[in-house]
Amino acid sequence: MVASVEAYQLQTSGNDQALMEHRTRALLDPYRSAPPEAPYSVLFDNTVQSAVDTSDVLQSAANGYESTGEYPDIPFGTGLGVLAQAMVGDLGVKVGHITLGRFDTHAAQLEEQSTLLRTFLERIFAFHQNVRAHGKSQNVVIMTWSEFGRRVRSNVSDGTDYGSAGPMFILGDPVPGGLYGQRPD
Repeated sequence: MVASVEAYQLQTSGNDQALMEHRTRALLDPYRSAPPEAPYSVLFDNTVQSAVDTSDVLQSAANGYESTGEYPDIPFGTGLGVLAQAMVGDLGVKVGHITLGRFDTHAAQLEEQSTLLRTFLERIFAFHQNVRAHGKSQNVVIMTWSEFGRRVRSNVSDGTDYGSAGPMFILGDPVPGGLYGQRPD
């Protein structure tokens, strides 16, 4: 997972380009100097070079990107911001995966669920507005799911326990709205 564009690069103090280039060479040279027949040398060389290359591409895309919405500084929001930058920068992203945790609420879930759902909706709305403002929304479909099901009825602690009902939503400009199938009983 790419937590932020700034974090996905070799780190230096300030914007010292010469130091950045020196660190990149220091990282790559040991792998390049290994003989190709050495076990895993080509794999390591390609992996490290790929990390450096993708960092450069992501940095370039980020420099040319202007957000039209706010992504508050939580991993879910910053992840959506990085994903929007990659899509708008035409980096070939086909699938992005971002998580929002803390839904495992077995007690007193009403307030926590309200906060989580508001967080989710605000960040998804900002993401959608961004890709729409950059002319990419016809190419974006968002699917949400839960990694575990929940019971429909609350337990005695005003929470929900594990069950077989799991929420899934599919949304985006290319998705015709409406309910498909029958509502669960």
